[in-house]
Amino acid sequence: MGVKIPERDGLKASEEIRRLWAQCQKLWLITAYALAGDREKCLETGMDGSIAKPAQKGDILLRS
Repeated sequence: MGVKIPERDGLKASEEIRRLWAQCQKLWLITAYALAGDREKCLETGMDGSIAKPAQKGDILLRS
């Protein structure tokens, strides 16, 4: 999920997706926006994890 996407706030979009797709257990929202303190904001809006670019195999940090 992009956080800074044109014409849409990615954090608000994540909240809306989680609300509309609450019954979907296999939907993962991952962001590449991993700046200090911002990962927590992303998790609070319903994202499942973050990854810093450039990504390497095994780098996904999921909600614990």
